[in-house]
Amino acid sequence: MRIRRVRSKLKKAAAIDKHAGLKIFQPETTSFSSEHLYQMLYKHSMLYIKPEGGTGGAGIIRVGLTNHSTSYLLQKDTFSERWDQFDQLYARLSHFIGSKKYLIQQGIHLLTNNKRPLDLRIMVQRNKGDAWEMTGMLARVAAPRKVVTNYHRGGTLHQVDSVLRQYADSNRLQELKKQLEQIALLTAKHLNKHFPTLIELGIDIGLDKQLKPWILEVNTQPDKNIFRFHTNKKLYSKMMGYVRYQILKRTLKKTQANPAPQLLSKTKPKPFAAKEAARVRPALSPAPPVPIPLLISKD
Repeated sequence: MRIRRVRSKLKKAAAIDKHAGLKIFQPETTSFSSEHLYQMLYKHSMLYIKPEGGTGGAGIIRVGLTNHSTSYLLQKDTFSERWDQFDQLYARLSHFIGSKKYLIQQGIHLLTNNKRPLDLRIMVQRNKGDAWEMTGMLARVAAPRKVVTNYHRGGTLHQVDSVLRQYADSNRLQELKKQLEQIALLTAKHLNKHFPTLIELGIDIGLDKQLKPWILEVNTQPDKNIFRFHTNKKLYSKMMGYVRYQILKRTLKKTQANPAPQLLSKTKPKPFAAKEAARVRPALSPAPPVPIPLLISKD
């Protein structure tokens, strides 16, 4: 049985927006268009342009206002461009996007580590008791000059305490991690109401300068391999064990709900059964003899 994957970032964002307690932690998100780009840019000054169904941080572009809102900066991978007119910026974005579906997300000025943006990947899974459980948390730091933190785009992995202790003392850090766990679990439970077949989520949460959490993205088929680098070497095995258990459980449930049709037996009937059948079956009358034609010889 395959795990259902919800690819659409807009659908997941729309679902989160329906929960008042979660909406305050989600950056404003909308579909990509010239009108939405202009409105969002002058509302938030910095935006992320993301593939609507992309994964791994591929294709993400950051745009922002510079020089007192008189020019526009576009950053993709490790290069950047500056444009003086909005139409130029939109034309350039349209060149990168082509016919693909993209979205616009409010940019968050994230905490940094060595002047590089950082965020957190939090894993939540259905455990063997079928309850949602946080099974791991790692920090991700962007590669030099890159706008995304993803490991597969050159980002580096760190233990959460090691990168956040510069922003919070021990007590505040424990409170913050508890809050992050509560947000992650609430996100999983709420999204599961909209997408009932979910068994795990990889939730990317960023922190701004005031340590406010922001739900940047929710992945419904997250890469668990990054947790091989966690100091707790048992985490990865635990995660994979939960996945295997849930898949097996749902496969068995599906099999029981749709049993295979019974095949007709090809075995020969037992001797006594054949005799009994012959006893009750009416005997057939013998067929009349076929007349033999007479041959007349000619002299």
